[in-house]
Amino acid sequence: MEAPKGDAVLGCLIVDGGISGSALAHNLNKSGANIILAEACDYLDGNAKSKHNKEGFIWEDVPNSFVT
Repeated sequence: MEAPKGDAVLGCLIVDGGISGSALAHNLNKSGANIILAEACDYLDGNAKSKHNKEGFIWEDVPNSFVT
C-alpha cells in the first residue's frame, strides 16, 4: 500500500470505547495514526464499571468470558 499523496488523509475509525477499542486507539495514536474513537455511551469503559460502597472501597466490576 502506498502512502497518501497530496492532501489525502489516511485515518482509522474505531467503533468501541471499551478496553479493546481504547487500547487500539492508544497504540495507533502513539504510532502517529489519525484516529477517531466512537462510543455509543456517554463514557468510555465498555462493560467495565467502577463501583464503590459507603465506606469508600472502590472496585472494578468487569465481565469475564472465554474464547474457544
